[in-house]
Amino acid sequence: QVKGFRSETDLNALRAAYIDRCRGLPLSVMFNTTVHEGNFQEIPGLVRFFRAQAARVRTVSFQAQAQTGRGAHEKKIDITLDAIAAQIEQGAGTTINFANSLVGHARCNRYGLCFQAGGRLYDALDDTEFIARLQPATAHIILDRGERRRVAKKFLTWLAANPRHWASVLRWSAAKAWQMRAGLAAGRGEIKTLSFLVHGFMDAGALDRERIDACVFKTMTAEGPVSMCLHNAKRDSFILQPIRVQTPQGARLWQPLGEAPPRAGLKRAKGRARLELFKQRASK
Repeated sequence: QVKGFRSETDLNALRAAYIDRCRGLPLSVMFNTTVHEGNFQEIPGLVRFFRAQAARVRTVSFQAQAQTGRGAHEKKIDITLDAIAAQIEQGAGTTINFANSLVGHARCNRYGLCFQAGGRLYDALDDTEFIARLQPATAHIILDRGERRRVAKKFLTWLAANPRHWASVLRWSAAKAWQMRAGLAAGRGEIKTLSFLVHGFMDAGALDRERIDACVFKTMTAEGPVSMCLHNAKRDSFILQPIRVQTPQGARLWQPLGEAPPRAGLKRAKGRARLELFKQRASK
């Protein structure tokens, strides 16, 4: 929540200001939105905003609200990844294949890539057979989408060395150009890209070992990278562990909370701690 903004549409003014601040900088601009019952219906309008910003925004992420154990707002309804994907398609004005480029666990992630031409979006991953052949063949190539010329050079260099893919790449390119002909004409041949990522965190009380083992959304801890969902659910056990430090008097254990845990006032408290202080004040 941001004071002075009552909807996602209102927040577009703030998003546009952030985008303008990045103009001319070598940055990949990405936006993340937590989806809940209060803004679910606004997703199509938000996608239309990002569609118009495709030249300067690289990736748009939508994360379904979950009871991670950290927030103060209770989850009122379950919003599925497929429901969010359908809202994205409505705003995009086209179907998007979110299954052709899977990463992590299928219950955790959806990914879609679109071309934008003349203000219109076109699914870049709609040809299942072609993508299934091309992705493993080019997996070793590191592509920086912020450097279009380098991307084109690397891909063409690879293609020149792999003539067995010439026919399929040519067929796909011709079919895609024909599909995008109206947008290409309106945009004078300019093509941009816009990615959509949909992610579903697990509730702290419903962790799934299979999803944790397949997790690609991790955070670093003293024991190495850990699933973000697991870290959210057991955050205190990770961040409040004593840390061994070297001092002039020798090695000792540093306690993150000290001898007596500090108590934040209502003005500085966040999340559940702030909610508890409100409850305590109301009960007096």
